[in-house]
Amino acid sequence: MVAEELRRDPATREIPFVFATPRVDVRDRLRGFELGAIDYITLPCDPTRLPSRIRALLALTRDECEARRQESISELKKNA
Repeated sequence: MVAEELRRDPATREIPFVFATPRVDVRDRLRGFELGAIDYITLPCDPTRLPSRIRALLALTRDECEARRQESISELKKNA
């Protein structure tokens, strides 16, 4: 999986990424965040909302990204 490759490579390990996928199952979302995603967008999505969502993610610091990721993992584990 590409996300696993990104995390293994020291040159790309710290790059934040977003999953954009039609997979909507809680287990799929949880796996995405556990692999390091800072957001998980299910497709199809409203294209008018996507730019503001991406801008909000780009404004986050590294620590805020990690906190958001951990919060998402905790929430999804409650629902898994």
